[in-house]
Amino acid sequence: MTQIFCLECKKQVSERANVCPHCACPIDSSIVAAAAAATAKDQAIKIANEKFKSMQLMSSITLGVSLLVLSSTPGETGNGMWVALSATGLAGLIYASAGMWLKRR
Repeated sequence: MTQIFCLECKKQVSERANVCPHCACPIDSSIVAAAAAATAKDQAIKIANEKFKSMQLMSSITLGVSLLVLSSTPGETGNGMWVALSATGLAGLIYASAGMWLKRR
């Protein structure tokens, strides 16, 4: 059951209420619809942020491991794979960070 805020007293009221139990202000159905839309948007943003946070973490781990291997094996052949992995991790980190920043706007 969704809780909305009364326009008059600003206290939480059930979406099913016809009047506010605190101040007896009538609850309009358009208010309930607007509150439900705002709740759905907030939930979508929260899910997107969680997705970007996990992507950011995975990219950071990938970048860290590949840079650790690169720094411990200077000049060895086959480092091209680790360079590519570093670039992929860095690109993923930038993408996830930008996605989180854009979702906040």
